[in-house]
Amino acid sequence: MFSSGSSGFYKSPVSKALLLIHGTSSLAYLLLRKDVQELFTYRIDAILQHSQLWRVMASHLIVCEFHLLILVLLLLYNFRMLERRFGSYRFASRILATSLLGSSLNLATLGLLHWLGYSTPTVHSALVGTVGSLFVPLFCDVPNIPVQSGIGDVPLTSLLTGKMLVYILGIQLAVSSRCAPYQMLTGVVAGMLYRYNFLWTKTHLVVPRFLASLASRFMGPLFRSSPPATDPYPQGATIALQRQIRAEYLEQRWMLLQTRQTRQNRQNGRTPFSPFNLFQRRQAIRRPLPPTPFQFSPMAEVNGNFANGGSHSHNMPSTSASQQPVIVSEDRVQQLVDMGFDNAAVRSALQTAGNDVSRATNILLRE
Repeated sequence: MFSSGSSGFYKSPVSKALLLIHGTSSLAYLLLRKDVQELFTYRIDAILQHSQLWRVMASHLIVCEFHLLILVLLLLYNFRMLERRFGSYRFASRILATSLLGSSLNLATLGLLHWLGYSTPTVHSALVGTVGSLFVPLFCDVPNIPVQSGIGDVPLTSLLTGKMLVYILGIQLAVSSRCAPYQMLTGVVAGMLYRYNFLWTKTHLVVPRFLASLASRFMGPLFRSSPPATDPYPQGATIALQRQIRAEYLEQRWMLLQTRQTRQNRQNGRTPFSPFNLFQRRQAIRRPLPPTPFQFSPMAEVNGNFANGGSHSHNMPSTSASQQPVIVSEDRVQQLVDMGFDNAAVRSALQTAGNDVSRATNILLRE
């Protein structure tokens, strides 16, 4: 997700609006007097005594510390791919619903601590909880695409994915202030409740259609972005950057497959809620995709000729004559072909990887 290939804010006007509005308001907040800044924070005892619920809404407008602001803006920029996946209207409704659910859970948690006699922190930067809720669809719906580091067969590089840096930023955000752990925890819980439509939140907690229409008509031109230029070949100064661009494009295609699978599941009937399928990922549907803007043809590595002159990794299953040939699964062949790879290259990669889709993807991404 953090890669050299960039399509900016194309098809993500809500993310662009959130980033610009909160960035501008937070920077202006730093210039205010201290007594005015306190209007954007709240304590649970003040809310219980004076019923100042408006402070909860005001705390969503700003991020009061500069280092928190940088982390929040970076995460919002990378979560724009969720808006492209769900659509701007559904993404805005998700932001609204998880903000309300997270604030309610946060107030309930602080109220319980206050009732038990524990000291409660001054709450600020409630947007942190909203950002935390977006980690749920990131974990559940976005596939793990390995990132090729270009430093050889180092064991730790197999753990690197396009989402790893986002998780690291989330952990850093969760420990950046005293109240951030409460907000991140309640945000994640709110994201889970919304994902499984707790109390029909997806039906009731939505942005009104007329308001969305007005915002699209009058504010849409301000936040829309032009489509990116498509090059026939991946651009990058090094092979590692080109691989990163390919990994990002492959991730987008994989998400498109999952979206089609989700629509088919809704037509066939909803899956009943179970705690055992809380983080179950959906398999890709076998449907053709639009042609890729560049051609994947890593036949050299599929045939065993690596760029560094070495042989296959010890993790790869051997295909020597002493072993029986691997029977390639047609479903897995179609899954990788739908992602834009050549049929012959897919079969050779699956044969080399022992029918393992993840290893075959690694082979096909290299050249």
